[in-house]
Amino acid sequence: VCWMFLGCCLYTFVIGSLTSLMSNVDKKKVQYHEYFNVLMEIKQEHKISQKLFTKINKYLKYDLQTYLNFLIIFITF
Repeated sequence: VCWMFLGCCLYTFVIGSLTSLMSNVDKKKVQYHEYFNVLMEIKQEHKISQKLFTKINKYLKYDLQTYLNFLIIFITF
C-alpha cells in the first residue's frame, strides 16, 4: 500500500511538472506574438528599414526556438 501511495505521488508530480512546462511554452509563444505586433507598429510608425525589421524578428524567433529546444532537452532527461 505504501508503494502504491508513493507511485501515485510520483505520477502526480510528473504530470504537474509537464503541465507547467506546457503552460510556459504557450506563454512564451504569446509573448513572441505580442513582441511581433509591437515590432510591426514600430516599423510602421518610425519607418524602420526592412533589413532591421528582419534582424529583430529573426532574434525574436531565435529566442523562442532556443527556449523550446531547452524544454525539449529538459523533458527528455
